[in-house]
Amino acid sequence: MKKLFFVLLAVIIVGTLIFTSCGNQATTTVAATTTAAATTTAIKTTAAATTTAAATTTAAATTAASAHPIQGSVIRIMNQGPTVLGYPPEMGANDNYSGVYTMENLFILDSVTGQYEGVIAESWKIDQTAKTVTLNIRKGVKFHDGTVCDAKAVAWNCQLNKDAKIQYFTFINSMDILDDYTLRLNLSTLDITTITMLSSPYIISPTAYQNSGTDNATRQTWARLNPVGTGPYKFVEFKRDSYIKFTRFNDYWRTGKPYIKNVEILIIPDLLVSAQLLQSGDADVWWSNANITTNAIDLEKKGFGVNWWPSGISYMLLFNSADPAKPYSNAKVRLAIEYAINRPELAALIGSGKYLPLKYLAMAGSMANPGDDPHPFNVATAKQLLSDAGYPNGFKTQLLTIQRDATTASAIQGYLAAAGITCTLDMADTSRYYNQIWTTTGWSDLAFVMMPLATNNSEIIFQMGANPLNFKAACFYKTPAFLQLATQALTYPSYEAAKDIMTKMVKQSSDDALCVPLFNVPYSLIYNNVPGKAYHTNFCTSVEASTWRVYNDWTDKTN
Repeated sequence: MKKLFFVLLAVIIVGTLIFTSCGNQATTTVAATTTAAATTTAIKTTAAATTTAAATTTAAATTAASAHPIQGSVIRIMNQGPTVLGYPPEMGANDNYSGVYTMENLFILDSVTGQYEGVIAESWKIDQTAKTVTLNIRKGVKFHDGTVCDAKAVAWNCQLNKDAKIQYFTFINSMDILDDYTLRLNLSTLDITTITMLSSPYIISPTAYQNSGTDNATRQTWARLNPVGTGPYKFVEFKRDSYIKFTRFNDYWRTGKPYIKNVEILIIPDLLVSAQLLQSGDADVWWSNANITTNAIDLEKKGFGVNWWPSGISYMLLFNSADPAKPYSNAKVRLAIEYAINRPELAALIGSGKYLPLKYLAMAGSMANPGDDPHPFNVATAKQLLSDAGYPNGFKTQLLTIQRDATTASAIQGYLAAAGITCTLDMADTSRYYNQIWTTTGWSDLAFVMMPLATNNSEIIFQMGANPLNFKAACFYKTPAFLQLATQALTYPSYEAAKDIMTKMVKQSSDDALCVPLFNVPYSLIYNNVPGKAYHTNFCTSVEASTWRVYNDWTDKTN
């Protein structure tokens, strides 16, 4: 899971976090607004110690010999370019999409299994009683500047994020370097979100950062445009809003990888131009958070390869449910809205058969999905609930949205009209929209929003829980029963252990009509599959899902 924005957060998500969460998405830290000088005053080096683990998670490294020849240069299309390339505390969603080539995390969420997989941290032990996380750093990992990634380097990175006030890293009271490759984090708070939050930021070279200037302001400026990580590719060149270039890191710790010599990302905001580049052979692979399902379907019909992963981004309606003067303070009105919308029809209409209707705040197959649809489409029931709530003739309302989602918003407008509710669309510009959604500002009546959904259903805690990363608006009401479950879920050591309580959370959110889950938008990746030029990847499949392991990709191209 990687950091999320960043006010525009994890949603655009993938993921991270999506992107690697996501993913994107999920996955997710809020961008720092203040950055202090990085120090290491909280770190002390001690003799090796034995830690008692309350929970242990271990993932084996992938170091198999090269299965493909190392060859070729490929061009990838990205709709929106990054702003920050190599300073983790400030990196957002679009930054993560390019950062995956040059940098790595301590661990990542496997969006197929819902479990965390070790990367720089080969394994880790969690002691809930002592509130410690002991990281076993993978040996043999080098930064692109040739320096070693060890416990000291990881501790420095943790301190960098702590000083920048990145959420959760502020909970690190102190750090003990037990030996060259063992780091213990002593925390003020340790809960179910700990590993997710610690997995978010990329790890960069302390030496490269420190040597880039004589003060932190100069170093940060340099790092923003110069990523020096442990990833499979080294940074070569960046021309803002035009392209980014990478070349193979020959000392990468995964033996024999990556398989591709050079990668160039073209930053093309225009979707039609992107499609034309792929069709003309001037690009090899296209993936971005702005990919439109209809584009992927059209190119798939023309013979291009398309990988589909049914997880991804969920869309929903949020209410101004905290204002007693608003109809949505009444749970019957909120339920009426859910009954009024034909979600299977809406998903089919908007998603060309690829979108999946949601029954709960959990995707199909999630370990926290209660099952059958509790509130299926029924206009008569919607009207009766409105009448019972004191609105027999309906009422007037407003839906906050943006131009990107105008078609869906118009369809929702039609469903509400059929139930007797007159809805006007508040078509906000992007800046106002995200400010109202992701801050305490809030919205007037209804808001059409998106949120990542992961196999482990972590977003219901991150986005909807007692201390949300994003849905912070005071107008968004959560019942005491829901918040009690959310608080209880935090006490578990892992999402798997909290499966039952999180299922109760999902069910409670439905009973409370906390929001209206609408549909799930799959990720899609489009690529050239012509023999001799084909691009090969498992990204957006049941093998790699929403975590892009770019070191596994390969190409038929020889130059």
